[in-house]
Amino acid sequence: GTKTLTRAFVVAARPEPLPAGPPVIDEPGAEPSSDLELLQGDWLLTQFRGTPGYAAEFQTAAGKRKYPMAETSPGFYQGATQVSVEDFPVPGQVRFQLSEDRGRKAAALSPGKVAVLAGPSVVAVKSEEPISVRSGPGAGYLMFPPTGTRFLLAGRAGRQARLSLAPGFDGWVEAEKLEALPPGTPPPHAKLRSVRTEAGKGSSSVRLDLTDKVPFIVEPGKDLDSLTVRLFYASADTDWVVYDSSETLVREVRWRVPGAGVVEVTVSLRDAG
Repeated sequence: GTKTLTRAFVVAARPEPLPAGPPVIDEPGAEPSSDLELLQGDWLLTQFRGTPGYAAEFQTAAGKRKYPMAETSPGFYQGATQVSVEDFPVPGQVRFQLSEDRGRKAAALSPGKVAVLAGPSVVAVKSEEPISVRSGPGAGYLMFPPTGTRFLLAGRAGRQARLSLAPGFDGWVEAEKLEALPPGTPPPHAKLRSVRTEAGKGSSSVRLDLTDKVPFIVEPGKDLDSLTVRLFYASADTDWVVYDSSETLVREVRWRVPGAGVVEVTVSLRDAG
């Protein structure tokens, strides 16, 4: 038979541009709209809605330079720059300006303040229950680390904390579910010493000998004939894989280092047929 489910979605329309006239900036809708913490070298993305057809620019809190903004669609202006500690010596707002040739100008400040961190800090999961680390604020799930798992905190966006998992790869989680560890706490790191398979009653186990608890992701193979465990903040000190001769489900175990601070262990399974 057939069953049908109808689900309705309401998609908000993009705000209309402001009408033509003297320069005006919609200050409440400017970005960043919430407080940000960035690392030195991160991109600061800015945006506001204003009167179309004018020249736009923004300044960081230090005000040493003006950065141009592009009118990406009528009345919507966007800009970007890589920030340094000198741009925001203390947390501050972004200054926007919209101007015309005849000298008329409009100015506004971003609703959110920006702070630039000199480097990442070490945090740990304090929630009693496993938390959900996502690929972006409000985006899909990445992992569910247990209490005590340590991460490198690389910034914040509002109430969301950005976790640096590997170069160019971040996760996001609610900041209140983390606790800051004392200054001087070593960054998370574990060595993968050895890999061992063990036969169980109707099951098989693959045991990874790690020197510390680190976050990880388990990914199935394309044809569901393998599993890959991706370990973050890890290095490989592995010389061999020990196979249990009575184990029948695991065909092969391989490990590799795809990038700095990441170790992947792939478990290939035998054909169940």
